[in-house]
Amino acid sequence: MAFEILETRELAGVLRNFPPKSSYWLDLCFPRAYFSQSEKIDFDVVDQGRRLAPFVAPNVQGQPMLADKQDIRSFTPAYIKPKDPVDPRRVLLRRAGEAYGGDMTPQQRRDAIVADILVSHRDMIDRRLEWMAAEAIQRGQVTISGENYPTVTVGFGRNAANEKTLTLAARWNQTTATPLTDISNWANEMLTRSGRRLRRVTLSPTASTNFFNNEQVQKSLETRRGSLTRLEGYNVSGENVIVHGQLEGGVELVTYKDFYHDNVGGQVPFMTDGDVVLTGDVDGVRAFGAIMDDDANYQSLQIFQKMFKSDDPSGIFILSQSAPLMIPTVPDASMLIHVNG
Repeated sequence: MAFEILETRELAGVLRNFPPKSSYWLDLCFPRAYFSQSEKIDFDVVDQGRRLAPFVAPNVQGQPMLADKQDIRSFTPAYIKPKDPVDPRRVLLRRAGEAYGGDMTPQQRRDAIVADILVSHRDMIDRRLEWMAAEAIQRGQVTISGENYPTVTVGFGRNAANEKTLTLAARWNQTTATPLTDISNWANEMLTRSGRRLRRVTLSPTASTNFFNNEQVQKSLETRRGSLTRLEGYNVSGENVIVHGQLEGGVELVTYKDFYHDNVGGQVPFMTDGDVVLTGDVDGVRAFGAIMDDDANYQSLQIFQKMFKSDDPSGIFILSQSAPLMIPTVPDASMLIHVNG
């Protein structure tokens, strides 16, 4: 059975009918996109500092100021290339949900299979982007490895003090813990290092339970009833993201528990249970390198998808390509705390 090879624009038209899934870390910290015109991704990072304007007499020349410190960083993103065949045998079989005996033509089933593959590839790539965003925000670096890719760690220059492990008495599952005091101290640290105020505290499930069971937090909740500050401790909706409300100063408090599947089908959380992540204005960028494919004209695209025929072995394939890197341009505006040890 012969198959028509769809052009990239036709594949993109099919994909537009399937909106992408929402993603917590990408939406929270990476609002901008950057498309490099080369295989590498280059960024200028400027440290503006907190200098005072100098005093001079009114009848003397103005004093020249040294330029702000500028750091040029260059990254080579890892490549992503999921590929799947369009199996001609599948077009002759009834699809799930199709009437018994079949009410679709082979062409309709072929189009549906193509759509399934396109959506599957984009979902996998979107999840990889989300994983990279989560790693960059939580750890200040991304360690990339693969079966055919050497292990490489891309660091973004975050201060080592932005990741902490609480001592035994300070852990949030202890009666001596003071979570609200901890968050206030960490917020001051973040402001000092990055110049950005704390905007959100993201709790893992166990950290959330310990937070709301803590005596200091419960007393604070009791004094706030009826005030303008809203903070609700319990939500049984089963959602991956639960917004509890705001702490003093307008800091959002969220419980988060999303996960992905590894290569053997195991369930892996994007955020380790027992951790807390603090975020300010990280000003993250979703950066993409050039697609190393002549059919893509070596353009920088978020995803380039194409359909092609192979003669050995014979078959029709759909290939998706991306060269992403999630870059927090203000890396010190995030902190990772292991509150349960």
